Amino acid sequence: MVGIILAQQDGEGKLLYSIARIERNRLIVIVNAKFYLILSCFTVCFSFSTFATLRLQDGEYCFCNKSTNEVLVTHFFGDGKRLMSCGVLNPYQHASIYDEDMFPWTLPQYFQIEYQDSNGVTQTDKLDTTWIKLKKAKQGTVYFVYTPEKKFVLKIYLPAGDNDFRFNGKLLPDEDNPAFKSYKELIRASIDGDTQRIRELLTNGAPYTWPNEPVSGTPLLWSVRWNQKEAFDILINQLPKDFYPYEYYWCIRMAAQDGHTNILARLLQSNLAKEIPKSQLQDIFYNACTHAEADNTKTNDIEVLKILLKQFNVGIDYKTTDYGHTLLFVAVQSDDTELVKWLLMQGANPNAKLQNGDTPLKWARSETIKQLLIDHGGK
Repeated sequence: MVGIILAQQDGEGKLLYSIARIERNRLIVIVNAKFYLILSCFTVCFSFSTFATLRLQDGEYCFCNKSTNEVLVTHFFGDGKRLMSCGVLNPYQHASIYDEDMFPWTLPQYFQIEYQDSNGVTQTDKLDTTWIKLKKAKQGTVYFVYTPEKKFVLKIYLPAGDNDFRFNGKLLPDEDNPAFKSYKELIRASIDGDTQRIRELLTNGAPYTWPNEPVSGTPLLWSVRWNQKEAFDILINQLPKDFYPYEYYWCIRMAAQDGHTNILARLLQSNLAKEIPKSQLQDIFYNACTHAEADNTKTNDIEVLKILLKQFNVGIDYKTTDYGHTLLFVAVQSDDTELVKWLLMQGANPNAKLQNGDTPLKWARSETIKQLLIDHGGK
């Protein structure tokens, strides 16, 4: 978690939200709630309690930005009733809004979103919901997707169950499109590493990506996530020229986090890796110094960092956050003795300071790491 905001008001003095958790690339806004909601890093799928004809008894709605520009959502309405907004959306960011005072709630006939585009021009999009014809659904998420065309579109996702990472649910209105069905098959084949099926699907015209899809990562991302090297090789060799750059940055981040060095080196050969925005590059280096939750035994952090430092030449004291966390800070926080030792041997500053004045020694938990820092002049 990067930070917590306790309260914020809009220009009219009305409360926008009372608690907000800002996590890496994800913002969760909670209004008058007594609990936090946890986001999945990959599926970004949020559940509501049971509802019929999309009558939401309890839950949230989600804004996401699929463009390459920042957008500021200022006002949000359902059938003219003002609802909670999400504020600034950075590229590839999702913001989940929960308001316990809103529910129970029947889906309005239209939503209206007022926002400022990257040029500071105020825009208004009206999103009709009368096309949604569902008699019954147990779970679902309402998505407002900001597209590369710089407008919002409405999508509804109905997951198949609690374990829905294979994208088995239904995305409306795309679900009945045969091309979308083949795209979902391509995702599953990439997860499974089924190279024969991947080749068949691509040969038969399956889409490599799906425009404005807010739920799942691309087939390329899933091949990276599960280290399906042969599937990755097929997909990377057919990478479209217009592939969404922020999705590509996320692939690099995932390879760095999980220690997939061969895949990481191949990803860095693309022109998409030549000019990575600062915030994304910081995130990549941050995750390179941490252990993936699914694999706390990762031991090749050093090899990952060698690859990244050679590619980007940012220096051994590169700050992975604007608050001042250098690579050494993150390694100390991860309690990674070997990585701490290697960084110090490469000349990392043991007395680098955060904005609050903390040094790595203050963050050290193990006596071994504390002594390493002291031996290199840490205070």
